[in-house]
Amino acid sequence: MGALSKGLLKIVSGFLYGIGFVLAISIGSYFVITQIESEFEIDELGETYTSIDYVRFDESANLEVVIDSEEITDTEFNLLGQISNNGETDWSSISLKAILFDESGKFLDQCEHYHRGMLAAGESNYFKMSCGSQCSVVALENYARYELEVIDASNF
Repeated sequence: MGALSKGLLKIVSGFLYGIGFVLAISIGSYFVITQIESEFEIDELGETYTSIDYVRFDESANLEVVIDSEEITDTEFNLLGQISNNGETDWSSISLKAILFDESGKFLDQCEHYHRGMLAAGESNYFKMSCGSQCSVVALENYARYELEVIDASNF
């Protein structure tokens, strides 16, 4: 067998090994991707989530906010309170929103607080919502009342 034949045999052999390798990687990737996609679902808003771990936040979460003290002046809006999880699901990344109104009920301003960390079912955590730098001075001068609500939370 000549040098040309040996060289051609090595090239063909390498090509077949390469084809086999690419085929094995492709088939393996297909099964891995198929398995991962089967664990995800798309909700009515088009958001993707894992069907095992995700619970959409709504009023049934039973997250309760109680204000222990308020400090509201012409330049500051501070609330100290507790968030209690009276539901059966653990929640994290809880977002609160305070909406400020004047005496006639006209909207003045709003501010939000992002409470980090996990709040397990049956637990409570303290929080401080400070809106002095977010709310305009004009809004606080005319302030009469606020509404506080939990607007979102995550379940991961």
